Amino acid sequence: MEPIPFRLPALQQYLERRHGAPIAVDEVRELGSSASGETALKQFGYGRPLLVTYRLLGTRDATQRHQEVIHSIKRTPFG
Repeated sequence: MEPIPFRLPALQQYLERRHGAPIAVDEVRELGSSASGETALKQFGYGRPLLVTYRLLGTRDATQRHQEVIHSIKRTPFG
């Protein structure tokens, strides 16, 4: 299986669109593994979930860290 190309700027843009505010990504880790950063992003392309830790900038809670699990879904003939 070929990995889905995925980079940190794409992840940051996705989260900024969801929250409607700029964000700062503090950490990206493969869930259940010690892989982090670009290595974890590469594993995401193979369908492995990522734990993303980030902060919303320009808001009252700019120092509060948020965490989300991001997961890609393997394409099938149905979509």
